[in-house]
Amino acid sequence: MTDGTTANAHTLCIAPGTAARLAREYTRWVFTKWPLLLCIGVIVALWAVVVILDVLSGTLDIVTVTVLPLAFAALLTSLVAITYHSTRRSFALAYPDGASTTASFAGDTLTTETLIGASAVHVRAFRRIHTTTSAIILVQRGSRVSAVLPRAALTAAQLAMRDLDALNDGALPQLAGIDGWHPLRTGIALHEGEVFFG
Repeated sequence: MTDGTTANAHTLCIAPGTAARLAREYTRWVFTKWPLLLCIGVIVALWAVVVILDVLSGTLDIVTVTVLPLAFAALLTSLVAITYHSTRRSFALAYPDGASTTASFAGDTLTTETLIGASAVHVRAFRRIHTTTSAIILVQRGSRVSAVLPRAALTAAQLAMRDLDALNDGALPQLAGIDGWHPLRTGIALHEGEVFFG
C-alpha cells in the first residue's frame, strides 16, 4: 500500500510517519485549490501593475521591488507551515504510530474509530471525496471542515460503491431526465476467456 498502512478487514495498523504524510497531502490539497491560487495570482498581478506604474513614473524604489514580494512570500510560507504543523499535530493524536484504527461502511454511514474517538457520518453529508497517494479527504456539505483518513482505510471498491450510490441517489440530476434511466447496479461475476464491455 502506498501510504504505509496495512489492512486487515477494516482495521489498520498505523505505520510510522503516517501523520506527517497525511498532513503533507492535506496541506498540498488546501493550498492548490483554485480560489486560493486565483487570489495569489491577483496579488502578483497587482504587484506587477504597481511596479510598471512606478517604472513609468520614475518612482521605482527598493520597497516595491523587493520588500513587498519578500513579505508576501514570507506570509504565504508561514500560512503553509502553520497549516502543516497544526494538522500534523491533530493527525498524530488520531493516528499515532503503531495504533490501530477502523473505517467501514454500514449501509449509508461511514463509521471511523481512532484514538481520539469514534464518529459516524451519513454518506450524503459528503460533498466530495478527494483521494491522494496517502490520504482520503472527505469534504462535507455546507462546511469547509474535512475528514482525513489514511488511504488504506477504504478500499477502491468501497469508494466506487459509495460513488455509485451517490450517483443513483441523484448526485447528477440531469440523469433523471433521460428516458429509460434506471439506477446502476454492480455485482460479482466470474468469466473465462475474452470479455467486452462498455
